[in-house]
Amino acid sequence: MFKTKKKIDLIYIEGTGDVVEALTRWYKQEDVITEVSRTFSSQVFDFSKKNDLITLAISAFTEKKQVDFGDFSAYSKPKLMLSSSIGFHLAQVIHGLRILGTVMRHQPKYLHITSGATHWFMLAPLKLFGIKIYPHFHNTFWAKGYPPTGKIQRLFLKLDSWFLKHIASAAICCSPEIARQIQEITNSQNCPSHVFKAQFYSSSFENPAPPPAHAQKPFVVVFAGRIERNKGVFDILVMAEKLQSENVIFHICGNGSALDELKNQCKKQQLTDKVLIHGRLNRSELLNIYQHGHVVIVPTRSNFFEGLPMVGIESVLLTRPLITSVLSNALDVLGDVIVEAEPENIDSYVSAIRKLAFDKSLYEKISQACKPLCAQFLDGKQGLTNVLQHTLE
Repeated sequence: MFKTKKKIDLIYIEGTGDVVEALTRWYKQEDVITEVSRTFSSQVFDFSKKNDLITLAISAFTEKKQVDFGDFSAYSKPKLMLSSSIGFHLAQVIHGLRILGTVMRHQPKYLHITSGATHWFMLAPLKLFGIKIYPHFHNTFWAKGYPPTGKIQRLFLKLDSWFLKHIASAAICCSPEIARQIQEITNSQNCPSHVFKAQFYSSSFENPAPPPAHAQKPFVVVFAGRIERNKGVFDILVMAEKLQSENVIFHICGNGSALDELKNQCKKQQLTDKVLIHGRLNRSELLNIYQHGHVVIVPTRSNFFEGLPMVGIESVLLTRPLITSVLSNALDVLGDVIVEAEPENIDSYVSAIRKLAFDKSLYEKISQACKPLCAQFLDGKQGLTNVLQHTLE
């Protein structure tokens, strides 16, 4: 248990990120080299420093550890993981009780907490202590165009609506679609929403290498993200099969529970010369893969509630066209650089790849359209630190 005699002004709670490393590197003014984007926690620390708020950051990172730098402290404690749907909800409740105990003990002015840490309704008792609660949403409530139909899903949606209308002080959202869904489930009552833009290290993106010449072969498609079925990685194998006679290869970068299964399936389908699976990469390694890529693909499926994928923004910063569907919620922000595919329609994704691979003018037009969009993800003006200032106004 973390103990301190300091009066904590702000507690920041996120999921399984390593907040101890993030705080340590932030305090030493170093980058988190495993990340391409600036961590959300580091932007919260900037906000706290700007407003002289003594801050405690907490996460459920898999390793138990802590660090203390005076006005800034952080610790991590693994979250109970239970299989099955009932087990998941039980683990969320148990973790929620742990959060309640910690926050009640410190009684900060502000609690900032990211989606997925616990069920939102678990935080309701904190309002009795006068604590202002700011949920940070990195995922939608449902996949766009696929509203919840199950009884359990609709029950939790009603509980979320009640929390937003009566408990939360404001919602912090990573995409316009999340803000729209909050308006829908609350009937625009009581809970203002603030949308922020993810921020990236300028040193990595101010002068990116230009995309490969359109005539350069093979035509390279890059996927980066969690290796899970609902992220569409197994659909990429089917795309590769359909494009096997054409000079197209795929790079898949990232880690996840389905990584070994994906590798085995790739071998089984005899696609190892067409689909190169790299696993988790650090920033420089991933940027190197991007630089050899012509386009980036985000084939999110309807059972993943994407907020706004970082990889889509990375494609823009590197002036590469993006192939995705409405399920990524990137069209609101990055529409000019997207070749849109139909959700979960593999033939539609194949068609989009072919369109970019064979249409030089379209490829170059979209690559050039990326440049005007870049500043918003680098200059901090719409970043989390600045957006959080609205919560104090």
